[in-house]
Amino acid sequence: MSAYICSDRLITGILRAARPLFPGDKGSYYWNGSRHDISHREQEVGQILIDENYRSVNDRYDDESEPHTFQYMSDAWLGQEMTPVQMLKLCLSYRYQACETEDWKKTEAHAIVHALMDDAIRKLPGYEEAAWSI
Repeated sequence: MSAYICSDRLITGILRAARPLFPGDKGSYYWNGSRHDISHREQEVGQILIDENYRSVNDRYDDESEPHTFQYMSDAWLGQEMTPVQMLKLCLSYRYQACETEDWKKTEAHAIVHALMDDAIRKLPGYEEAAWSI
């Protein structure tokens, strides 16, 4: 499978599904020594993801395409329910398209996607009731 530029719809889906689990939680990720909120920064965070996606595809295909300006969309544009499983699939899809650079695991985009995947896992049915340890 070849790497490609993800749609704004896919990135929006990831960000919309990242709504906080608990009242007062802003949906966040840890990167570069501090915690960063996602809530009310969706446009900015989406641009970070788009920029990294372009960097990955450019690296993979030895290209120099400039990233487009990300456009955060309303729920109406998504066209489907954003379940935890759907969010995980979108994150995995994005990760596949954005992981071509040698420093992928050190990027802010990596930190964002992994925090969102962890959030989706915690939203899976039965997660809260499952034993933490046995």
